[in-house]
This record gives sequence, structure tokens and C-alpha cells, in this order.
Amino acid sequence: MSELMIELISLVVVVYSALWVYLDATKHKIGPTEGGGFWNMSAGTWAIWILGLWIISFHAYIVKRKALIEKAKLSPVEPKNRTWGIVVFAFVGVLAIIVGVLFASVGDNFSSYYDNVVVYDNVFHDNIITVKEGNFTACQGYKIGSIIDKFLYLPDWSSFVGEDGKSYVDVSGKYKFTNKPVDFSLQFVVDDQTGSFNVQALKVNGVPQNNLIIVSLVDKLCNSILLYEKISDGIPYRMIDLLDLKIDYYKLLSEKIIVSGFGQMFGELFILKNDMMDLNPLWVDINNVDREGRRYAISKCSLGCKITVFGIVKESDFGKGILATKLEW
Repeated sequence: MSELMIELISLVVVVYSALWVYLDATKHKIGPTEGGGFWNMSAGTWAIWILGLWIISFHAYIVKRKALIEKAKLSPVEPKNRTWGIVVFAFVGVLAIIVGVLFASVGDNFSSYYDNVVVYDNVFHDNIITVKEGNFTACQGYKIGSIIDKFLYLPDWSSFVGEDGKSYVDVSGKYKFTNKPVDFSLQFVVDDQTGSFNVQALKVNGVPQNNLIIVSLVDKLCNSILLYEKISDGIPYRMIDLLDLKIDYYKLLSEKIIVSGFGQMFGELFILKNDMMDLNPLWVDINNVDREGRRYAISKCSLGCKITVFGIVKESDFGKGILATKLEW
């Protein structure tokens, strides 16, 4: 079974888990009651949380279900517009399947997403120079050779023609961004006629990585070079209210900001919200925060914490986000 098909099945499971929870909660008249705790939510809110954070919210519902049903027997909450709710979640489920099938039909090349790492307009004939002088579309203003030099230890470049007759360029070395350096190898395929090229493959410690990991790596390299430039540009950070940041988000892209809110760690993801029930969070990339800051987020913010984020306004793979440089608490 292909990785794309596994991702499609996972998506369907998430959507239909949300639909089942909505049906089950409305059937038992589960809803918010006076004196309720953190999980004191309506059926619709449960379903939305499961769509957004399935691994936590769905398991929480299963664990709390018996207690919620008992509470509902004492304080039943009549569902409003139940039929419409079922129609909406069923529609989302069908739409998710259609979208998933369309993505799966693209195949392992995953070209619709892979465009992030396609590189254009080079006129050099030497393939290694072509790649070094080129740039990723995620950070057009920076040469790939300069980016690699900053983040790989003693990069080794080579070029060759494969059995398929195509021209390839490899760069390998030790990756600097992990506590334990890993062997890193990135491969490009070059069109000799046009001078264009794209990322073909990535290996970490000899293990091939999928396209999602490749795109994520390129994004991380571009984020890091952007941080390096922004931190050293001498422009001060601008303090801003979290609600104002959400409202004016696209006007503030690439701005250096300081914003406070309610932070929460979910696995390796960190989000910033107005409060616990805020369903419109900002995704915060804390990979470039110092070890003390990351340690605090992981150890103290699993259930939520008040925190201040210093960073650059930049969209993430999940939506509106912040590329963090520092955390304060």
C-alpha cells in the first residue's frame, strides 16, 4: 500500500470519527452543563476538535464517554439542528474522500505539493554549478550553494548520469541541525537542455525519505536562512496583541513580532491561542528556539501555559503561523 493511500485512509478515519462522535453525542444529549470541566463541550465542538486534533480529542471522548452519558442523563442538552449537523459532517466526509482520491491519483511524484521544491531558470552548463547557483522557490533570494554551506558540515558535491540517461547532482554531509549529527544526502535531477532541475531524493542516515519530508526539509532550510537574515537586520521586534495579529495576519507577513497568549504543545506541534477554547490558533515553529525554551514548551505546556513568543510572521504547513526565535514565560 502506498504512502498516499495510507494518508487517504487516515483522513477518512479522522472525518468519520468526527461524524460518529457527533451522532453519538447528540443521540445521548451530551452538551455543556454548569460546573463542567475542560471536556464540557457540545457535540459540534467535540466533532471540530476531533477534526483538528484527532489523536488527542477522539481518544479523550472514548475515555470520557461513559461519564458524559451519565452526566447527560441528569442534565440532557437537546441538540439544535441535528439533521443539518449530520448533513454538514457527511458532506465534509465525502469532500475529504474526493480530495484524497484526487491527490492519490497524482501518484508518488505528488507534484501538486512538490512544486515547493522545484527550481527554475539557470543557464549554467556544469550541473553542480547549475544547482549551486539556483534557488528553492520557497526562498528565491538565496542560492542553494550558500544555504547548503551554512547547514551542512563539509558538503561533498558530485554529478553523474544515471542508468535512465538523466543527469543527477548529489550533495552529502553532516546535518548541523540535530543534537546528534546525521548523515545527509540530497539529490537533484537536472534537465541538460533547459538547465532547470528539481529535488529528486533525500536520504538521512542512508534511509530514503518521502516527498513530504523533502518538502518539510526545504521549508526548514529556507526558514533558517530567513531567520539568520532577519535576526541580523537590526530591525526591532514589534509588540502586538494576538487578536490583532490574527486580523491583520497577511499584512504582517515577514514582520518581526512579540505576541503573548496561551501556548499548548501537542506532540511536536506548538500552538498559540487566546485561551483554552480558542479554535483558531496560530501554529508556532519552535525548532529554532534555544534548548531552554523548547524544554519549557515540552515540559510545561502540554496542558497549556501563558507564554510570549518572539518571531517572524510566516505561514506554516498547517496555516497561519509564527517562526519563533525565542520564548519567554
